Amino acid sequence: MATGRGELCEDFMEGLEQRPTQLRPDRAQSGRGVGQRARTGSEAAPGNGSDAAPELTRMSELSLAASGIARHMAAGFPKLRANHCGENLMERLPSEILMKILSHLTCSSLVCMSYVNRRFNQLASDDVLWQQIYKSHLRRSCKWTPKQEKLAKAQPVEAELKVQRHTAGYWKRLYLKAVSRQEVDRWRKELKYVSQYTGLPSQTEWVLRKSGVSWELTVSDVSGEKVRTEQSRVFFFESSLLVCWSGEHWPRFRDFSSVQVHGERSTGRFGWRSLLMQTSGCPACCLGEDELVKLYFLRPAFIVAMWRGSGCVAFILLALHFHTLLGSPLCPHSAPAARPPVDLADPQYGLRGYSLHFVLHNTHTRHLWGHFTRLCCHTDWIKGGPLELRAISPTNLSEHRCVMGKICMPWSSEELLSCVENCCVMSLTLLDEFNKPFWCVSSPARVVPARWPVTQDYEGEHFLLDHCDRGGRVELKLLWLQEQLCSLVVGLSIFLPVWKVNEHFGTNY
Repeated sequence: MATGRGELCEDFMEGLEQRPTQLRPDRAQSGRGVGQRARTGSEAAPGNGSDAAPELTRMSELSLAASGIARHMAAGFPKLRANHCGENLMERLPSEILMKILSHLTCSSLVCMSYVNRRFNQLASDDVLWQQIYKSHLRRSCKWTPKQEKLAKAQPVEAELKVQRHTAGYWKRLYLKAVSRQEVDRWRKELKYVSQYTGLPSQTEWVLRKSGVSWELTVSDVSGEKVRTEQSRVFFFESSLLVCWSGEHWPRFRDFSSVQVHGERSTGRFGWRSLLMQTSGCPACCLGEDELVKLYFLRPAFIVAMWRGSGCVAFILLALHFHTLLGSPLCPHSAPAARPPVDLADPQYGLRGYSLHFVLHNTHTRHLWGHFTRLCCHTDWIKGGPLELRAISPTNLSEHRCVMGKICMPWSSEELLSCVENCCVMSLTLLDEFNKPFWCVSSPARVVPARWPVTQDYEGEHFLLDHCDRGGRVELKLLWLQEQLCSLVVGLSIFLPVWKVNEHFGTNY
């Protein structure tokens, strides 16, 4: 055993003592050649070393021949390069294959694909593709008779020529119009029932909830930066709604340059987005304040709450009348274009048969609700200035009404709850003698102490709610009864500008 180990060590030492010049570089890279070369050197060491030269020469010739064959084979095939430049492999496909792939997508997916790049915009807007989509849409929405199908098959040449005459994107636009018309007709059936109090569709709230309408607020500052915020809560009432937005990344109120409100509705295939209201960052008047926030009225119908001491915006409220939503993609509605002329047979009354729906509310409570009919305006009053429609007379005690609760505006932000007094929202719908909306407004309002007594029949503190805009003016007279701890409405008048009446009826007052 010891002798065998000694011979093995001697052979190993002899292999290490051989010179490196006896090995070729190409043979040194192969583990098998090195082992064979080492054995050949150990066997040739006792005798003549020239016996290994022919074998080395033959093996080197074989390796050179194999490398030449490999280079010849590599020259016949293109090299595969790695995609280091980030090229999209989908763009390298032929247009026919891409069109086959796009034909299996839905309409909304095709619209999204058209925004990828210029090539996908052209492919996703192909007329042949959208023509097939339009025909399949008509088959689903309409009842085709065999006669119509026979006529369609009998004129294939004229149909092809008609396609060639159309401009690019014709069938896409035609399909989108058909879908929008179908959605409009769907909701128009629900909005055909009109309320006798407001003169507006009675199912407006149900349609807005059912269709999934949401409101997005966009605030721009003086530097041009825009902040978009989704709605936090929505409060519905008979003829209006309140939308609330809460956020932390708004600019300071003094840096507001513009405020926009977009209505959004997502359908099964497409979504609608329309601009409902826009205002500039003009100076706002103060509505009220408490220990935490200050409320500002930003025309035409915004309430901006600002944290006291910091100048940061806490939340934003918007009052929307249902009449502002009608006729838009969010709530389609069409009023009759032609109206009967005003009846001037009785010269004693200039305006008669008007009705008023008046609501005074906040986010949770309805303070005052009233529907007043048979409002009129004498001809002599028209000559003296604005047209006055008196709903509650200060001298008629039977018309006076109590206000439910204390007029205030409750608010909440995260875990903070509070209430701002003498601040609320007024919603007004004035119908003409033909029961059609004449003036509709929903706006924040402020109750302030009156400069003179509003009535002599009661004792108490006198207050006044005065709202004025381009459409008219509202004057509400209130009296605070300390013993009963409630407010009493002793006067309500609507003042209309003469030009508005002349423009509405074509008169010349």
